Amino acid sequence: MTVLITGDAGYVDSHIAWEFLDQGDSVVILDNLMTGVCENLPESAVFVEACIGDEKVIAEPHSGIHTILVIDLPIALGKCQKFCSF
Repeated sequence: MTVLITGDAGYVDSHIAWEFLDQGDSVVILDNLMTGVCENLPESAVFVEACIGDEKVIAEPHSGIHTILVIDLPIALGKCQKFCSF
């Protein structure tokens, strides 16, 4: 199974990716690194640096994804708007 996880570069959130990988699943992580860091991400996961509000990234076909987990959304939409174009 392939899982897409958004906002997973935070320390606590990244452990969710590790759990899926430990079960033999594939993981794709979408994060804009506004509050997370790449060092928290498992090397075996596919990482896409982008904002969940980036229509170009979200519109791209992601074949084979079976599950989507929205783990983290910006606390303040205004913060995200500095990094994303809505």
